[in-house]
Amino acid sequence: FDNEGKKVTVQEYFRNKYNYNIKNPYDPCVEARRKFKDANGKMNKLTVFYPMELIEIADYQRCNKKAQTPELVQEMIRACAIEP
Repeated sequence: FDNEGKKVTVQEYFRNKYNYNIKNPYDPCVEARRKFKDANGKMNKLTVFYPMELIEIADYQRCNKKAQTPELVQEMIRACAIEP
């Protein structure tokens, strides 16, 4: 991605910025989108990518219903199913 006009990998970014070496550099990143108002009151969108190994999901965290497509629900049920 572009970081201050220079192309860097996520691994390079975290090594340089946080002195953290990503253990699984080929794993996908988690995408987080944020909306915020700037100093002039204009709405802006920001997309941030986090290495999956740094994400921790809190107990009982819920997912927005709009984010749950029928395909994702089916995939989750299959992944969590226990054979008798």
